[in-house]
Amino acid sequence: MARVALDRYKHINNTRQDEWQFTTEVKIIEKFQKRLASNTVNLRLFKSAQNCIRFESQQRTTALAPPIPRFEP
Repeated sequence: MARVALDRYKHINNTRQDEWQFTTEVKIIEKFQKRLASNTVNLRLFKSAQNCIRFESQQRTTALAPPIPRFEP
């Protein structure tokens, strides 16, 4: 009788540990998915800002560049 009760307790305990392990793994995966999504958005914003900076610096360079001298033969 005690043996059956002990086996049942071990079975229930193992099941709980498996569920806890699974729940923990799911939480970790969800956390990394959120972080990945956040990093993807940040990367898009960074690239967009980088493109704006490049465009503005090109415009500024064009505006500040001295006129090209024209040599007539």
